Formats: sequence, structure tokens, C-alpha cells
Amino acid sequence: LQSPGVICEIEEIARQMALDGLWCIQTNPGNSPSMSQVIHMLEKNINELEMPQPFLACPSLTSGFSS
Repeated sequence: LQSPGVICEIEEIARQMALDGLWCIQTNPGNSPSMSQVIHMLEKNINELEMPQPFLACPSLTSGFSS
């Protein structure tokens, strides 16, 4: 049986790895991080990381709409 603190830490590590993985699978190679950047990302706190833009997003639609 694991303590709630350990479970929370495991969940945070899993979220961070998933977020880093999303950066690594970018369809545009220019948006993918280098291995040294990936290592730096893994060393960061998850709250310091940004979510990558969805790779299937259309740039003209994600830049905003004018009303």
C-alpha cells in the first residue's frame, strides 16, 4: 500500500513525462526540442512548463478571431 504523497508524486511525474512527450512529437521538426532541451525540461518543475500548440491546429485559427 502506498501513501497518498507517493501517489501524488508518481502522478506528477507521469503528467510531466506526458507533457514532455507532447513536445517531442511535434510534426514540424523546428518545434521539437533538442535532446538537451528535453533533459532540461525533465529537470524543471511541471508548473514551469508550457503546453505545446496542438499539432493538428490550424495556425490561422489558433491566432485568434476578430469580431
